Amino acid sequence: IEQFQEHKVRLEVQPSFVDDQGQLVDLLPSQALGLPQRYHQPWGGRLQRIHVLPTEYGTIWGITGEILFELLKLVKH
Repeated sequence: IEQFQEHKVRLEVQPSFVDDQGQLVDLLPSQALGLPQRYHQPWGGRLQRIHVLPTEYGTIWGITGEILFELLKLVKH
């Protein structure tokens, strides 16, 4: 487990975004659905850990890194 690096990313819910052509893409039409004001803008912003394992064959990360990290924790205990 000591070989793993732990990094974090910030996850935020984006109910809409502006595409490459400058057009608004409304993924969750919160106003039209009558949802509370707080859902009209991005929310969340929670941190998510990412386990990374550099190897001579390349970097293992994402779901594969998470599975290996958790498996090694189980095996060590």
